[in-house]
Amino acid sequence: MDDIYPVIVGGGLALTGALFGTILTFLNSHLERRQRQRETIQQKFEELANMIDETVLWFPTLDLCKSNQSAVETHPPICHRRIATLALIYFPELIDDSRSYSSAIVEYYQWVINAVKLDGTRPIGEMVAELPEYFIILEHTENARQALQESIRKHAPKYTK
Repeated sequence: MDDIYPVIVGGGLALTGALFGTILTFLNSHLERRQRQRETIQQKFEELANMIDETVLWFPTLDLCKSNQSAVETHPPICHRRIATLALIYFPELIDDSRSYSSAIVEYYQWVINAVKLDGTRPIGEMVAELPEYFIILEHTENARQALQESIRKHAPKYTK
């Protein structure tokens, strides 16, 4: 009977060690997964911020169009939709501002291509700049972009640790 106690104690220690090892493995796996999620969120946040810069580069391209065909082909960059999508999936605090900016880009584009008739001699940007409404729609688009960038700055510490 005295020989069974070392076996029980040894078995208990073995089970405790196995349980402790399993818990440590689980915790390590959990911490690694959280780190990967943080890295993904940070990458997506940086991607979103870079896409805003890409949309800004599109405006001069549209302004240089001289024909209706080239203006239609110079549609808003696809990244304006991706901005809203990334916000929807990853950054709920940015949803409203990202949607506003994406919509403002489309509204700007539609207004510009419908505001004047291109004849191939002057760029569309030069022609629409003569219209008083142009500065209103441009300011609306710029305000939407600035609001989104301000939201990004406000929430950056949360996503870029």
